[in-house]
Amino acid sequence: MKETDLYEPVKIWLEHKGYKVYPEVCHRTTRADVVGIKDDCTVIVELKTSLSLELISQGVDWIQMGAANEVYVAVPEPQKSILRYTQGLLRREGLGLLLVNPNSYRQVKCSVGILPRKLDISRSIAKSITPFHDEVDIQGGHSGGGYMTGYRATMMGIYRYLSDSPGWHPLDGIMNACPTHYTGNARASTAKALKEFESKWCESKVISRKLHFRHKKGAKFE
Repeated sequence: MKETDLYEPVKIWLEHKGYKVYPEVCHRTTRADVVGIKDDCTVIVELKTSLSLELISQGVDWIQMGAANEVYVAVPEPQKSILRYTQGLLRREGLGLLLVNPNSYRQVKCSVGILPRKLDISRSIAKSITPFHDEVDIQGGHSGGGYMTGYRATMMGIYRYLSDSPGWHPLDGIMNACPTHYTGNARASTAKALKEFESKWCESKVISRKLHFRHKKGAKFE
């Protein structure tokens, strides 16, 4: 099985428990393969084709970050039983284990191997979910590309604002209408991104000593 093959069974398992599922969510400097969110709980699942120390370390990083109430690692169900030491390590760290069973006689299913420890959240990954995540048609487990970053969400929001309102718009007006992911000098960072990186669909002009932007007619956001 490939990592992307694990996504659908994990997604179905989470949805049956009432979670809204999001793949490939970027949070701070890290990306989670699968995130499940419902009113009283946030879950992160990391997908891998084998139960390795690297995978366990990824899960522990999310726990230490305080990003979710529950953290799982998901792997194909092994033919042999999992070593007691590995099971003990998962329990000591508070990680849950999901096993995906690709049986030719039935639909692929996902089951719980080890329950996770309930955790307190300090930097919830739910804050990194934007409305644009619903528009990303990908599966979790990708090594790169296609996922929703904070930058992409920011630019998609500005693109829609400008394309829905023809004409020149001052930077201050754009900043007030469109939330951004920038945490430092958001105004300067947004202006630089629009001028240098988004010039295919956005053009700039100084009007009355103030920087203005508008959508290029017919240009598409990529």
